[in-house]
Amino acid sequence: MGRDLGLDGVVDHFTLSGDEAGWLRNKTGATRLGFAVQLKFLTWRGRFPKMRLELPPDAIEHVAKQVGIPAAELGFYDFTSRPPGTGARAGRGLTPTTPLGPLATSWQGGRPLI
Repeated sequence: MGRDLGLDGVVDHFTLSGDEAGWLRNKTGATRLGFAVQLKFLTWRGRFPKMRLELPPDAIEHVAKQVGIPAAELGFYDFTSRPPGTGARAGRGLTPTTPLGPLATSWQGGRPLI
């Protein structure tokens, strides 16, 4: 597990702003807590945590209190992400570097986007 940050570190790096709390409105349970913890870890470290063990336990508790979800719920959150090429775009043959081609104009009645 990550080491405790201490009260000052937790408050400085893991307190949700009003806007950030608003982004959680449509999420519940472990998803709400997991999203919030990942968001604050991103702003703290500049990247997403690869696993729950990277998260400071005191930071998890702090965020859990803010979002109203028990910290134990984080155990149900999946921190793994899909490997590139397995998402919805891959099913359509699209990747971030694939030109959109006909898709770029079809939704706009044939007019090009650019």
